[in-house]
Amino acid sequence: VGDFPDVDKLRIGTDWARLQDVVAVVADMKDSTKLGLKRYVNSTIHLYEVATGGGVKVASRFGPDFVDIQGDGFFCLFHGQNAYRRGMATAMSLAYFSEHIMEPAIMKFTDSERILTGLKIGVAAGRLAVGRIGVRGVNELIWPGKPVNWAFKCSGAAARHQVIVTERVFS
Repeated sequence: VGDFPDVDKLRIGTDWARLQDVVAVVADMKDSTKLGLKRYVNSTIHLYEVATGGGVKVASRFGPDFVDIQGDGFFCLFHGQNAYRRGMATAMSLAYFSEHIMEPAIMKFTDSERILTGLKIGVAAGRLAVGRIGVRGVNELIWPGKPVNWAFKCSGAAARHQVIVTERVFS
């Protein structure tokens, strides 16, 4: 398709849209598995709100065509005009947000305890498809193709407050 599809109209198992030159940006919280709900339940909840909620607000300023929140992280997709610029501006802004806004906010609500976390950001681009899998009432969008998969791999390799991009995005 030429334009980003209306994913709400995709029917389960029958409608698939294929897109060229999609930029995926993934933001994931570093060491979130070390945060527990036994001792730090309120801090953990607040940390997710700051990291994911704040990160999505930052990303939304650059007009993503799609955003999906997944626990302690999220991914957003950019397609069409200035997709690479909007994607990289999002990634760099998320790194800034992570280090200069999120981290100080975390320090405020954790008192003297230092939780070393932050967003790890990955960016990839390429061709992908989108469709719905599941049954009526229980289904989700899936995004086969390299952009989303490689952006997640890049984010997994990143340190906190760091952006890692694929060679295609770098070029």
